[in-house]
Amino acid sequence: MLVSRSDADTALEKAFPAAHKINLFRKDSITALGATGPSNALKAAFPKNQAVDVTWDSAFLGAAEPPVSGPVLVTADLTAFHISPENPYKADNWGGHHSDIYEPQIYDLMGWFLFG
Repeated sequence: MLVSRSDADTALEKAFPAAHKINLFRKDSITALGATGPSNALKAAFPKNQAVDVTWDSAFLGAAEPPVSGPVLVTADLTAFHISPENPYKADNWGGHHSDIYEPQIYDLMGWFLFG
């Protein structure tokens, strides 16, 4: 399983909790996976865990060691990628960098994970 997270994804930090407050039937509070990263329970469900940082200059497919084999949880931190000065996406106050996923680095990350 590939999970991405980012400190610059304010939609998951602001909008997700606000949406849960609207849900009157939900008793507990949860956080968005993309804001906080995988929970300890999710990490424990996988025999192998791997973390990667994604930067503006990242290259994975064909350039990095493939992800570990077998059932693995890979957590990709997109924070450095999102806040890079080279990133042309202009974040807003509500969503932050939630929508700037249409860049070659993200597709390269997914290709590396799937086809490593």
